[in-house]
Amino acid sequence: MEFSESDIQQWFNSTYAQRGERYQQQGRVSDLRQVDDELRAQCDGSRPQPYSVRVTVREETFADSRCSCPIGGGCKHVIAVLYEFVRSSGDVPVKSPLEQRVSGLGRDRLAELLVTYAERHPDFESWLEAQLAAEMGEMGSVDRAEMRRRVEQTVIREAESQSYRNPASFEDLEDLRRTARTYIDAGAAQNAANILSPIAKCLVERYHMFDDSHGGVTNNIDRAASELIGAFQVAEDPSVRSTILRDLWELWLWNSEYGGVLHGTSFHRAFSDSAEEWERQTLVDWARQALDEKGPRSEESEYASDWHRQRLGRLVIDLEGDALSEDEMLDIVDQAALETWWLRKLLERGQFDRAANSTEDLSVSEQLRLVDDFLEHGCDDIAEEILLRVEDEGGNRKASRAREKLVEFYDERGRWEDALPQALENFEERPNRKRLREIERLARRLDRWETLETDLLNTLTEKAPAELVWYYIEDDDPEAAVAIWRSTDISRLHLDSTKFAEAIAENHPDIALELFNRAAESLIRQRGRSNYHEACQYIGEMRNIYESFERVDEWQRDRDEFLEEFNNLPAFKDEMRKAKLSDE
Repeated sequence: MEFSESDIQQWFNSTYAQRGERYQQQGRVSDLRQVDDELRAQCDGSRPQPYSVRVTVREETFADSRCSCPIGGGCKHVIAVLYEFVRSSGDVPVKSPLEQRVSGLGRDRLAELLVTYAERHPDFESWLEAQLAAEMGEMGSVDRAEMRRRVEQTVIREAESQSYRNPASFEDLEDLRRTARTYIDAGAAQNAANILSPIAKCLVERYHMFDDSHGGVTNNIDRAASELIGAFQVAEDPSVRSTILRDLWELWLWNSEYGGVLHGTSFHRAFSDSAEEWERQTLVDWARQALDEKGPRSEESEYASDWHRQRLGRLVIDLEGDALSEDEMLDIVDQAALETWWLRKLLERGQFDRAANSTEDLSVSEQLRLVDDFLEHGCDDIAEEILLRVEDEGGNRKASRAREKLVEFYDERGRWEDALPQALENFEERPNRKRLREIERLARRLDRWETLETDLLNTLTEKAPAELVWYYIEDDDPEAAVAIWRSTDISRLHLDSTKFAEAIAENHPDIALELFNRAAESLIRQRGRSNYHEACQYIGEMRNIYESFERVDEWQRDRDEFLEEFNNLPAFKDEMRKAKLSDE
């Protein structure tokens, strides 16, 4: 195996290569050895335990790498190992694969080595005992309390060593779950549950200790829960099934209360497909009890609370199904805040009038959400009735949303006489160019635009002049846009001056140049590399305008003024060079 330091620099990003070289210089690499075309070593990182690194180099070319760090390979630890090899002056032991060397040992000697290592490393001993029990089909050999203690130590250690750059990896838990899967394959459901339940429950209890922005914690809970379902499916002993069912229920309840952070295998589906009749009834009893414990609903109930109620209610309905009478169903609907779901069921059954009568008891937001459902079922008259009711009773924001939907509803059906008053009221409430365009389109269909145009433009001039500027820009009328810009107090416009400059540059280059110059100077005075970079973009726009009007001398004058005025800012001058705006 031969390669050089220059090879390493070619194989990896220069920043990573520098970090890896620094790790090697700090003496972080240990136990380096070559096995066939693979380098194996340990590398100290940011965690208490060193990372295990493997690097494959074939035909003097980097081929692959693996590292136990969160990145998983191609990292600074890998690069440190490569530098260590190059700088070892050939003094790296070459060893045959471990499998070959182990196979040459006698059975007794191999057993002696395993026992010795297990005595020195309690975690390995626990893993080995669980693995042997699974392989041999031993039952009841995994102590849940001891497993809980071990998992808790691992979880706390991961929480204490995590960082934004190095999130928790839970490798030890993956080893335990692998052992649990072996038990499941052997039909030893209790042993599997005694591993998986502590993993899931401990992570749930310690969830607040982690930054889960990378999803590592929820992924591990989800995997443990999914595998626990697998243990439930192979379990035959009623007491074992009952224990696992309770564990699954507690996980389902936590997930529901947390707002559904888990994903993957559906608990509902697992219960439905795997639970026997008495188990389904047990789940129903638990769900009903949880609903009762939440107490009566109130108008002040939070959305998250209602969502949890709905999950509980849906579980009861999914599991009991046709066994519920309609009165019982309605009791659950009321208790679990499932009115919207129930109305959609009525629509599916074609009970449109009954569904319409039930909407009046819903919140304004729920009524608005149901409008599309009525429309999908061809109930245009009911949808219109709901929208008109919300417009009348819903408060400013909801009324405005209802009017927007009414305009769309009437427009699609060619009822422009009905749509125009709604559009006008929306515009009066909040004038903007989008709503003006909508009115213009509707009014032209009714030959009423000429009678409305002046008053509407005056309203926009008074209340939202910036919107009128863009209205004229969109109409390809820069003269009118500039007239508004000139006649209005600039502070009232709240106008994006650089976008405005771009829009009028062809017809009003001097105004555009003034605006770009002002924006660039403001950014430079704020300091900072990112501000200099943006300022150079605007200075570049100035150059383009000057060149398009063959005013190169003026461009050079303005550019030189920028460089002279801000001569004491080397970073700005550097950005000018990068943007090719400077001859320096």
